[in-house]
Amino acid sequence: MGEWGETKQATVSVRLTDGSVLEGTIHLLDRVAHRTGPENPLEFMNRDEWFFALVAEDHSVHFVGKEQVALLECALSAFPPEQDEPRRRRVELDVVVAGSESVTMHGQIRLEYHPTRPRALDFLNSPSHFFALFQPDQACLISRRCTKLVRPQD
Repeated sequence: MGEWGETKQATVSVRLTDGSVLEGTIHLLDRVAHRTGPENPLEFMNRDEWFFALVAEDHSVHFVGKEQVALLECALSAFPPEQDEPRRRRVELDVVVAGSESVTMHGQIRLEYHPTRPRALDFLNSPSHFFALFQPDQACLISRRCTKLVRPQD
């Protein structure tokens, strides 16, 4: 066991609210309590901690304040299939997201159907700080604080 304990690394690109970009890896927990399998980047970013460690290519460590993160991009492979979970009813919604610095992205948000919160607006008003936008080649974790507009596509 190394200094990070039992973790899985994910390569990410982090866009801060000032427009600067940091590249590196984050360390995801090897196990999570609520399901089988490793932590995914969305769970990582929605943990209650204020800062996270980003390890740069030169092995330097940056402690990044989550409140300063507008967007975190990672590979789709960082979201393992949840095979052992009971089948949940999910809805995929194609959307356009307008964020800070005139950044506009297209992709899908995956909504878990909940009888008391069935609308996309309920999903967007969730108390978690980040939501995932899935694109064909990557996942984008978007700060709700930095989101100006989400528009469903027909």
